[in-house]
Amino acid sequence: MTTLLIKTEDEAILTAVKNLLKDFQVAFEEREESPYDPEFVKKIKQGRQDILEGKKFYNADFVAMVEEGEKQIKDGRTTELKEGENLWDLVTSK
Repeated sequence: MTTLLIKTEDEAILTAVKNLLKDFQVAFEEREESPYDPEFVKKIKQGRQDILEGKKFYNADFVAMVEEGEKQIKDGRTTELKEGENLWDLVTSK
């Protein structure tokens, strides 16, 4: 058996290929390919379930980062983002 992987977002092409395979009586199966890592998806789903069940989420590193950011703002350590500037360029340049 040979596997043929066809990557297209064009519905017309997909329909034409399916019809061609049907006309030639070639069996095929169709699967949606997720752009996300299955392990990542599993963690997100578990997180949603945890929230629904009322479980608390606490990450000490994240809390420390937020507290440090608040301290910097209170100390006046801020940067003004001017029109047309890219936020990520400011972050990566420092």
